[in-house]
Amino acid sequence: LSARLVDRPIAEITADELAEEVGVSRVTFFNYFPAKEAALEMVLLVWLYERQCEIESRRRRGLAALDAIFRAMGAFVHEGPQRARQLVAWFVAMPVERAPTLTRAEREAIAGEGAPAPAQRSLGEMLQQHLREAREAGEVEVASSDYEMAHLLGALVVGGCLIGHSRPRQDWERLYRHHLRQALGL
Repeated sequence: LSARLVDRPIAEITADELAEEVGVSRVTFFNYFPAKEAALEMVLLVWLYERQCEIESRRRRGLAALDAIFRAMGAFVHEGPQRARQLVAWFVAMPVERAPTLTRAEREAIAGEGAPAPAQRSLGEMLQQHLREAREAGEVEVASSDYEMAHLLGALVVGGCLIGHSRPRQDWERLYRHHLRQALGL
């Protein structure tokens, strides 16, 4: 689904073609996803978890981890602005009380064979953790709480998806990092 969303809106993608692509029946597809739009959740969860695994495997902390999130989002937006906008639209429409998660088997499959599969965190939890690490390391000094700053940074990440098609990739990644540093007063 992620690859198809790069060039096509979800309305043009059928559940049948998604099922065929991965070699399962239509019934099996709908056993896991009540509608093709529900598969968007998995795309988002996998992307977030891949970022978490990448940050942990490279032992990035604080500002370096935040920068990695923003850099990865810049690349994601550049590779498929339409896909990014569709994921953001789905994400903001999702009920707040709903906390989707990956199963342990899914986390292990994403992390890779033999790699540690950390507990899944939301984007907000990841941002708060890395903000806390940045404060503890003396990398940032902002008056707002980690919770408030995580919301601001999350808004920058989401907002970037909506306008990411307007710049070349290098500019977009640079702008993402610039916004991160502006928000943190660096």
